[in-house]
Amino acid sequence: MDAVIGKIAEAAPARIEPDIWSILAEAVARCLVIAARYRRFDGTERDYLIEPLRLVAHRANWYALARKRPGRELRAFALSRFGSAKPTGETFVPPKGFDWREAAKDAFGIGFGIKPANIRILFSNTVATAISERVWHPTQKIWKRRDGGLELRIRAAPTIDLVRWILSWTPDVRVLAPKALRARVQRHLQPDRRSRL
Repeated sequence: MDAVIGKIAEAAPARIEPDIWSILAEAVARCLVIAARYRRFDGTERDYLIEPLRLVAHRANWYALARKRPGRELRAFALSRFGSAKPTGETFVPPKGFDWREAAKDAFGIGFGIKPANIRILFSNTVATAISERVWHPTQKIWKRRDGGLELRIRAAPTIDLVRWILSWTPDVRVLAPKALRARVQRHLQPDRRSRL
């Protein structure tokens, strides 16, 4: 079969410290509360108390799906960004009937804890074929336009993963709705990368 098919790596795997992996895996298995020093995507470091519920793989990294204290909202923490992770000695009771797949259904990428929105994105004819040949989200609907472009509609959480994905298609993309997502994308654009649409 090797003579017929092959695989090209899509991304370099994330570096995860072995003891971080071990501590978080044990925390999931034994319902242990973890005191963590965590580096956010913007580079700032924060201390968190988390209740790890599941470890999941996504795009060459591993994430701890965990409830963040206080408030216990569900978040995804990249294992590669933990500076430290230590059990507090406290245990927690996982939510009854917790299903991580159900929790992930509204996410675009790995973001959790954000309410889903009706999202409309316009793509130019330059990238229309690339957009139409994939399933980007289980809720997607695609409308072809007379000019060769297309509109993608999804119901998903407007996560940072979605913003990054939209930005990767510039200048051939424009967010039609919701306005808050459009403004968020525009804040990240350099003047020379603004939409042609």
